[in-house]
Amino acid sequence: SATTELTPSSDELNAMQQLADEVNASADDQSVSIAYITDTHFDSYKTPGTARVLHSMQLMSYFAKNFGVDLVIHGGDLNDGVKPKDISEADIKRAVDAIKFSQRPYIILQGNHDDNSGYSRDESGLDASQIITNEEALSLRRNWFSNWLDIPDNNPNNAVYGSYQVPNSNVTIIVLDGFDQADASNPTREMVRHGH
Repeated sequence: SATTELTPSSDELNAMQQLADEVNASADDQSVSIAYITDTHFDSYKTPGTARVLHSMQLMSYFAKNFGVDLVIHGGDLNDGVKPKDISEADIKRAVDAIKFSQRPYIILQGNHDDNSGYSRDESGLDASQIITNEEALSLRRNWFSNWLDIPDNNPNNAVYGSYQVPNSNVTIIVLDGFDQADASNPTREMVRHGH
C-alpha cells in the first residue's frame, strides 16, 4: 500500500546500515546526502513489477528519513503514463505518497511518460483529453514540493525548474526541465510530448 509506511526486513535494514556506513566513511561536515531514484514507471495495474517499484520507493523513503538524507530527488517518469487519465492520476498520487514518507525535502522532475501522452498517442487516437495538462500536473505533482524549489515567476507552462538551497550548506541544486512545452489542444503525432 502506498499509504502505509514500510517496515523494512532485517536484511534490508542491514543493507541500509551498510550503505550509510560507507557514505559516512567518506563524508565530512560539509557533505550533503541526496537520495536519487528515477524511471519508476509506477503503474498500479502491472503487478508484480509495480509492487517491486513501490517497495523500492518506500525503501528509499525509509532510508532518507532514518539515515540523514538532505534531499530526495525523483528523476522523472514517476508513473508509466499508458493508462486512461484517471488511472494515471491515481498512480501519480500513490507514487508521490510513497516519496512523502521520507519526511525530507523532495523534488520530482518531469519525464516524458509523466503527462500520459503515450496513452493519448498510442491507445486513444490522439485524444488530447487523456493528456495530463501542465495545469493539472501543477496540482498533481509540483504543488506538493514547490515549497522547496525556488521556481522563477515567469513560467507559463508550469514547468519544474529552478533552484534549491540545501539548508546549512553551500550547496545549491539547479533543476532543469527538458519538457517545458505548451499544451496542444489538438495534437498531431509529432506534437505529443511522449518520446520527445
